Amino acid sequence: MSTVQYAAVTGASEGIGLAIARLLAEKGYSLILTARNGEKLQQLKKEWEPRYGISVEPCACDLTKQDDVLRFFQTCVPYAPTVFINNAGMGKVGDFADTPLKDDLATLRLNTEAAHVLLKLFVQTMEKGRILNTASLAGLLPGPGMAAYAASKSYVITLSRSINYELKRSGKKITVSTFLPGPVNTGFDKKAGVTRTRTGIFAFGSLTPETCAKYAVKGMLRGKELICPGLPNKILHLGSKFLPTGWLLPIEYRIQKNKTKS
Repeated sequence: MSTVQYAAVTGASEGIGLAIARLLAEKGYSLILTARNGEKLQQLKKEWEPRYGISVEPCACDLTKQDDVLRFFQTCVPYAPTVFINNAGMGKVGDFADTPLKDDLATLRLNTEAAHVLLKLFVQTMEKGRILNTASLAGLLPGPGMAAYAASKSYVITLSRSINYELKRSGKKITVSTFLPGPVNTGFDKKAGVTRTRTGIFAFGSLTPETCAKYAVKGMLRGKELICPGLPNKILHLGSKFLPTGWLLPIEYRIQKNKTKS
């Protein structure tokens, strides 16, 4: 690149966010990274700056807190990023009646409120660029056994597609892509309360974060509206469109229940 371009990435310390950040670094983007794990972000700065010849600006934040959401955005402003990866997310497995309210609220604050606020601020201030919102195949249908998470990702999908259409009609040089990963081999399951490794049908479509990142970055840079990584996940996406919801709900419920069997 002839001039320095910055990409801002949330949830950058592990999983898909880390893999996307690394791939962008390989492509020559300097980075503004946020996650709660400040030590990990400092480690990435130490490793990646000499390896890739870029700048890495760590900003340790808890995006369930609105002050930290705004602080992260203000950290990004001087660098005028042309790429924003709106990736941070969380969820808990369990029946709605049994999961703690505080966990549901944290999920909504991170997956919807923080994602919404940052999306609004970047769309309002970017002159041109690419935005990627990490949603989930889980957001395409009701999600018994992980209801708050599925609902939050449904919000992200609807919001992203609406805004992308508005931007297209307005002529602004900004695209909003929606990433729809299915099962991914990350630390997400452990934090979500999963106690059983996915096997057999329950591992269908499972991908590595690195594979997901390749699909996500390629699709985003092309301005693709919906990005669904891998053939198995594309099959699941099509199934959500054409199979009756009444058929799919028992399958989804069984998948979630299987995750917590001893």
